[in-house]
Amino acid sequence: MLNTSHNPRSAWPVTSCCRLAAGAFLATMSCSTEPTPRPGHSDVGGGSSPTGGSAGSASGGAGSSFAGSSASLTAGSSGVSSAGGFASSAGGAGSNTAGGGSSSGAGGATSAGTLHIWPQAGGPEGTFRANVSGAPTAWSLAAQQNILWQTNLDNEGQGGIAVAANLLFLTTFLPFTGSKHSLSIEGYAIDRTTGAIKWRTKPLTGNGESSGMAYQYSDATSWTPITDGKYVWFFNSAGHMGCWDTAGSPDASGILAPVWEADFTGQDPAFPFNRQHEPFMIGSDLVILSPLGMGKGDPTPKHTGWNYLHGIDKLTGKTTWVADDASTFYNTAVMGILPNGMPAVVHGRGGEHGVPETPAGLSMTSLAPGSLGKSLWQYDSTAGTALYTMSWDERYAYWFTVPPNESLNVLDAATGTPLHVWSLSKVADIRRWDTATSKYVSMPAVNLNNTTDWEYAGTMHVVPDWHSNIVANGYMWFLAVANNNDRWGTHTGPPHCVGRVNVETGKVEYLELPVGAQRSLNAAEQLVYGKDLTTTAMDAKGNDIAEDVPRSHTDGWSIPAFFASPILLGNKLYFGTTLGITYVIDATANILDEHAILGIGDLGPLGQTWSLAGPSFADGVLYHHSSKAVVAIGSQP
Repeated sequence: MLNTSHNPRSAWPVTSCCRLAAGAFLATMSCSTEPTPRPGHSDVGGGSSPTGGSAGSASGGAGSSFAGSSASLTAGSSGVSSAGGFASSAGGAGSNTAGGGSSSGAGGATSAGTLHIWPQAGGPEGTFRANVSGAPTAWSLAAQQNILWQTNLDNEGQGGIAVAANLLFLTTFLPFTGSKHSLSIEGYAIDRTTGAIKWRTKPLTGNGESSGMAYQYSDATSWTPITDGKYVWFFNSAGHMGCWDTAGSPDASGILAPVWEADFTGQDPAFPFNRQHEPFMIGSDLVILSPLGMGKGDPTPKHTGWNYLHGIDKLTGKTTWVADDASTFYNTAVMGILPNGMPAVVHGRGGEHGVPETPAGLSMTSLAPGSLGKSLWQYDSTAGTALYTMSWDERYAYWFTVPPNESLNVLDAATGTPLHVWSLSKVADIRRWDTATSKYVSMPAVNLNNTTDWEYAGTMHVVPDWHSNIVANGYMWFLAVANNNDRWGTHTGPPHCVGRVNVETGKVEYLELPVGAQRSLNAAEQLVYGKDLTTTAMDAKGNDIAEDVPRSHTDGWSIPAFFASPILLGNKLYFGTTLGITYVIDATANILDEHAILGIGDLGPLGQTWSLAGPSFADGVLYHHSSKAVVAIGSQP
């Protein structure tokens, strides 16, 4: 339905086991910021102690403490750390415990600061969290609110934006010529101040399966560039990458020549084009995910056709190391720091269409010098898939299982030992939109499996939307798949909700969000609740470039899209959907109700806007893009 009477904070009118790697360091350090369960709450939410978990052994590992190591992902000043990783003037992750736990999902109490660089998809530390202040909360390209500039793009791109010095970097397909499939993309360098395109790359052409444009489940443009300020690395997820000097001079046609280029193995045509990994940098290496065989210096893989995280020397393009454990191409691996100070990455296996990598579940893999790629532990699961962002913190790693027993499994980050299993549906507090009164109403302590969907028909089971999850402030947050009745053999809900689970107590809350916002110049805003919406995937010239129209023209809620991984900026969470809508949610909210909605941004008119990209932030400005344009977003005056 449409609503004009309520506008939350708007700027406009009105089964498993764990195998611990031999020799892995068992940390005994406590975390610097302990999450605080809300007073009066016990372990509710249908939680139970883990079953079927047992410790075993696996090969690899590292046996020393890395506290204070130069490989730490955090440093105290803007720029590039001595290990080649990224540092932020925010000084690391900070504490903000109004909702329980640290605002970053990791310890280390410091004040929020200013960020001058967003070097990769996951931000300066690769965690998709940054302890900063001043990030914008509401904007509208449709109504021209808080937009500093906008620049049209040649075509659609799904990757995020890397930021350094005075430049932005992103990729799109080449200008549309009629075909909605392509193996070629291009990279851009854009002036942060004016939005002017400074230079482009020549076409970057992949191999293997051709990518459909604006495919709802990733495409050749899905991998975000990486920059350290001196160089930028662009990636075609179909199997090609290269390095460019950011200070280089383009030729007369505006094309900048690369320092080097290299192929890697593209998508196997036996599977759909799903490449949801995000490259990241550790030390002098870029870390990508693909089968081995086509890259410079690739070793013989343990399993042909399996995808492995592996390091690429950033100055030569040669493979330097390969992870012991495989990953699925559906998975978004996430960096972090273990309690002993060791840099590591969580990544997963298991997914749709019979992906080959086994066993299904998680791995914690070392990123420390001397043990790069070594498996620290594995967590094996017969339920659930790795179609998520592997967000974790220094205490816990996490795994979702699917209906009929949907849950969040909480694991010890140091050992992989199962600690809690929290049901996503058995006991939940819901704040929903009531269409009869046009107001929010509460549904406390309900069992969703016995509750009728108030917007659609059927009792509900919960499925977190793919890649829409992030750990922040002591909670696992996610968007919930709405009104899907076939993929999981049941009806999904609650409809159009952001959910969160207290990782210590298991308390579950859901808040219904408006599906969209109708806005235009000099007109009252209309929020749309409880309705499946459609859109188009237009480029800036008006071509609908979507190859898979039946799915890519949906809102991504009921036919779940691969939404961009959410980010946390200070105490603000940013969740995006295919409609070009971004929800800004207060990560410190004591109660998950409508007051937690800090703002809603749009990238253009509702029904005419398409985006699966995520925002980036630097120096007080948010950068974002749709299939049509890249925009700079300022704070509300």
